[in-house]
Amino acid sequence: MGLRETNATRTRTTITEAAMALFLQRGYEATTMEDVAEAAEVGLSTLYRYFPSKDLLGTAYLTEPERLAELLLARPADEPTEEALGRALVELVTSSGEEPVYTGRVRDLIQQNPRLHGRLLDWLLQTHVQLTAALAHRRGAPADDIVASVLSWTAVLVLERASDRLRTRHDTSVPDAVREVIAELEQTGALAPRLPRP
Repeated sequence: MGLRETNATRTRTTITEAAMALFLQRGYEATTMEDVAEAAEVGLSTLYRYFPSKDLLGTAYLTEPERLAELLLARPADEPTEEALGRALVELVTSSGEEPVYTGRVRDLIQQNPRLHGRLLDWLLQTHVQLTAALAHRRGAPADDIVASVLSWTAVLVLERASDRLRTRHDTSVPDAVREVIAELEQTGALAPRLPRP
């Protein structure tokens, strides 16, 4: 990564962290873009260059929808698909930073704002679409493979359940919450992501 990309990433992170702190402290609606620019110590034009709208800023911590699919496809080909998906899910939330997609406080913020909630639902749908294609490819199946689709929705369910858990429990990390949900699903015998036994 060159100096320009490094500086851009640093600026984006600074803006995102300042915005999330303000949103959680003051509330999403009460926070203005001017407030964010001031807290991040950047000009308003710089803020709008990185985030053209407050809605985009409010969901800036979301990874790209294709990220989970990329992580799955990067797993070893000889690894069982369910385990590869389980490991990809853990890697997704592990690499998301301190306020990843599914921490409880951020999720509460999204639930309280219809526009942000809509953006999250769109992200989940796009993640499902991308992940279904990746699972079908990995299985050597057609793009509309039902097993790939079921596994993909189950992965989304894992993220949702982990999120719900974190809203009431502050004694666990995001990766551990994901691991717990995967373990519970495995006990049911459902078609679901799995993790290898230690």
